[in-house]
Amino acid sequence: MKIASRLPLLLTRTGIGLLLAPAAGLAWAADAGTAAANVTARHARSLSATCTGCHGGAVENSPMVALEGLPAAQIEARMAVYRNNSGAPTVMHQIARGYTEAQVRLIAEYLSALPAAPGAAAARISR
Repeated sequence: MKIASRLPLLLTRTGIGLLLAPAAGLAWAADAGTAAANVTARHARSLSATCTGCHGGAVENSPMVALEGLPAAQIEARMAVYRNNSGAPTVMHQIARGYTEAQVRLIAEYLSALPAAPGAAAARISR
């Protein structure tokens, strides 16, 4: 008899628990997705630090093309030229071979998302 009188309360609590469980799972998944995105962003920033040492827009009077803000496809295409030993030999041919295609894509996407530095020519890569 006592259980019967508590049944609506138990069902309500259980029902709420069942309704909230998926929401809690989604929140956890969102946190995991955010954490993964943060790790990927840090990894991309770390990999691109090698590039921005010479190709960063903050480097004043640099003869190098600033990569920030360039289209990712343009950066990837140029890196492919270097990886395939096309064009005039430069140090970039050696550097490009040190990255996988996935790493180059990650770097290119990261750099393209950055705003072009003030005063830096958001130039086409012509070399």
